Amino acid sequence: HYEANKSAYEIPERLETSIAFFPNTSYLNASAEADESALREHFISNRARFVADYEAANPQPELTESEDTAEDAENTPKAPAVTFELVKDAVAADYSEKLAADAANEAAQSFAFNLYDQAVERDSAVFNTLLDNNGVTLQTVEPFSLDQASQRGLPAEMLQEAFSLGSNRFYTSVYPAKGGYGLLFTNGRIAPETP
Repeated sequence: HYEANKSAYEIPERLETSIAFFPNTSYLNASAEADESALREHFISNRARFVADYEAANPQPELTESEDTAEDAENTPKAPAVTFELVKDAVAADYSEKLAADAANEAAQSFAFNLYDQAVERDSAVFNTLLDNNGVTLQTVEPFSLDQASQRGLPAEMLQEAFSLGSNRFYTSVYPAKGGYGLLFTNGRIAPETP
């Protein structure tokens, strides 16, 4: 059976890559304190999420059938309206995380721009200096085929772009990934093989 259907067992071409990852946590500034107007604006922009999170963390007791009369409903204390003051700490933490994510994205974009602008070659002294200056090390990604792109822990668009890179460019655009931003570098291709 195997000999007659060898093509069904063929392992497709795979790509060997590494990722330069810029984690949001590297850009958290614990000592920075946002002014109240920025926090209030962030609260207003994301009010529904903060209200939902607060209500999930502070559930109100449900009325039983005996309490469910108009008179009892009037006497039952209402859940307090979720105000900025109630969720100020959560807003400040979320705002700090947003600033860190923005800074990680900016650092990754700047890194990619420098690669392009300086026509940096892979594994050159300039390439290694850029990595060092950004506090980034390349992490090997398990080889993958094009049809496995959606099965990885990285954005499928990033992996698909890596597959489409030609010999004139060895890195992808910057993509958001869980907890930060990154770009892939192609290391080589593994030709299709039949086990």
